[in-house]
Amino acid sequence: MFFNEVESIAPFKSFWFTELINNIILNNADNVVWFVFFVAFAFFFIYSLILIYHWFKYGAGSFIIWLAMIVYFSISLALISAMYFSAIIIS
Repeated sequence: MFFNEVESIAPFKSFWFTELINNIILNNADNVVWFVFFVAFAFFFIYSLILIYHWFKYGAGSFIIWLAMIVYFSISLALISAMYFSAIIIS
């Protein structure tokens, strides 16, 4: 009885669609990294605009709102910078 090495590594036959997706991701890994970064940044930007609108509309201009914005954007800037530098290193 002969042993096939390929079957032992991948016992399940993959579909053409999964092979296509794998090839696209492997060949365009840099593009995928930057796409994920820009999607996350766009989500952050839109979320922040909505958050600022609600803070100003319902916060009645209190000092706590300004403190919350400083903390929110400081932490967000640190996290987005880390994500940006990671994308540079990966690509």
